Amino acid sequence: MLRRGLGQRSSTWMDIGEDVFSDWPQELGAPGDDIEAVRAVQTALNLYAVHQQSKDYGVAQLPDDQGEWATFGRSCRLICPKLEDANGVKRRLNSVQAATDFDGAVRGMRALVMLMRSAKSKAGDSRIRLNYYSLAQDLYLMQFDEFRDEIFQRWASDYFRKIADEK
Repeated sequence: MLRRGLGQRSSTWMDIGEDVFSDWPQELGAPGDDIEAVRAVQTALNLYAVHQQSKDYGVAQLPDDQGEWATFGRSCRLICPKLEDANGVKRRLNSVQAATDFDGAVRGMRALVMLMRSAKSKAGDSRIRLNYYSLAQDLYLMQFDEFRDEIFQRWASDYFRKIADEK
């Protein structure tokens, strides 16, 4: 149900409401008080559902997981670690940044999450994980013009930073 909710405003709230609201953090106040927060959480859950589809392992990086923080930019880098071969990934990231509204950015992000879901490493492993808590925070801030550049700058920094086995 969460996958189909992506891009739909409120047509599936009764279907996904339990997933979104049952564990709503109290420090955020009542969900109806901050529509941008609800939209960010719903979108992060939708993207998670797309990413998790048909996988027999968890794609969400949990807070107690060891290793590098799997931000959106870093997880996008893992789709195609060799930058010279990653023109499609970079083009999609550019389209997310160039989107004129939140929904347009989310469409581009969905395409990238689908690439994460289907990516294959040299060893045949496709376990690209993503920290969806961090992503929900970014999605929230992305809705405010004064924070958009900060989000994309961080994603670019995470994307272009060398990966461990890179020379």
